Amino acid sequence: MSNLIKSHYIFFDKGEKRIIDSNIKPDAYQPISFHSQQFLDEPENEIEGISQDRIEKLVMEEAELMKERANTLLEDAIRKSNEIVESAKMEAYKEREAILSNAREEGYKEGYESGLEKINNLQTELENEKIRNQEEFKDQVAELEPKFAGIMISLIEKITGVIIEDQKEVILHLVKNTLNNMNNNMNFLIKVSKDDFNMVYTHRNDFLGELREGARIEVFEDQSLEQNQCMIETENSIIDCSLDVQLKSLLTNLKLLANI
Repeated sequence: MSNLIKSHYIFFDKGEKRIIDSNIKPDAYQPISFHSQQFLDEPENEIEGISQDRIEKLVMEEAELMKERANTLLEDAIRKSNEIVESAKMEAYKEREAILSNAREEGYKEGYESGLEKINNLQTELENEKIRNQEEFKDQVAELEPKFAGIMISLIEKITGVIIEDQKEVILHLVKNTLNNMNNNMNFLIKVSKDDFNMVYTHRNDFLGELREGARIEVFEDQSLEQNQCMIETENSIIDCSLDVQLKSLLTNLKLLANI
């Protein structure tokens, strides 16, 4: 291409000129007989030793092979692409589940700790309230006890005479209660006033029923005792269970309670 010079101008050689006559035929010119040319009957582009059919077959086979390879590569690419997508989806799902799980755990933990704190605070508050109520109750009892004891003293002093007059069996109650507290003894000597002797003696067997088997009771009249006064002697003790003594003891205890 570098030896070619392109130009817009044409130059003519003024030297020797030649005339071309197409009507003049050279001596060596001979027309070609197409029927005598064997190669014209054969394909122009046939290669020696390989037929045209064989060439076309090889080309088709190569084309099919290339097509199969292309399809294989395409399928592999699609498969790998799908695998990558699925793997990405799985990783995203795992990450999502991990985040949700952590969030749930954090939420549960936070909720549990918050609930536990509330419960502890409530328990503390209830304990404090309980202590306050107990203190208030003690204060109220301490305030009411003297008033209550004073009322009891007044009532006992007023009704003692009524009890003695209306309840002739007071002495039996006094003896029975005293014997119940002396059940470990076997021999009892009961001293009562003249007014109470018959009643106590009549109920002697009732008293024995409250004592241990084999116990013995003797009832004596004591001229020094007044009605509802009684002394009980055992092998090792003497008990004064008179009504006036017990009332006096009760009043003393109530007065101590009332700080009188």
